[in-house]
Amino acid sequence: SVNAWITEAVILEAKVLLKSTDMSILQLSEVLNFPNPSFFIRYFKQYAGITPLKYRESWSMGDLLICDLLLILYFNLQWNKLLQRYV
Repeated sequence: SVNAWITEAVILEAKVLLKSTDMSILQLSEVLNFPNPSFFIRYFKQYAGITPLKYRESWSMGDLLICDLLLILYFNLQWNKLLQRYV
């Protein structure tokens, strides 16, 4: 569904930002348009299964580059398929 794709996109962007920047959780929640950091933390944990800070600490930068680039590629392919259905 569209909601599932949007959720995946938000979580993926959050993961990339957590690994590639030193932004605080407050800053991330603002960049991702969450109403407050607490809601962002609950949302991220619900869909990623781990808190944002634990995720940030869990992987090395090298893992991010390989893992998240593959996720981004996969998401882009799926997003394009979804858009083709509705356009």
